[in-house]
Amino acid sequence: MNNQLTTPTVGVLGLLANITLNDVNEILAVLVGAATLIYMVLKIFKEIRKKGK
Repeated sequence: MNNQLTTPTVGVLGLLANITLNDVNEILAVLVGAATLIYMVLKIFKEIRKKGK
């Protein structure tokens, strides 16, 4: 799958899920937000590491 499309899509879907789930269950919204944040941070570190080589 095209990485240029996948990463932003995951980020946007995580943000929308976080906003939507906040009304239903705050703990679930926090978990989804944390998972999205971790995914995005790992992708950034991977890109930085790849450009360093």
